[in-house]
Amino acid sequence: MKKCSELSSLFLSCGLSAFFKGFDRAASRTERLMS
Repeated sequence: MKKCSELSSLFLSCGLSAFFKGFDRAASRTERLMS
């Protein structure tokens, strides 16, 4: 059971980092379009 929760938390952190990376990329692209 403990291993399952560890795996889910790892998956969550990976998903969050990927989400923020994509968000940063979208924000920089938007800034480039705005300027």
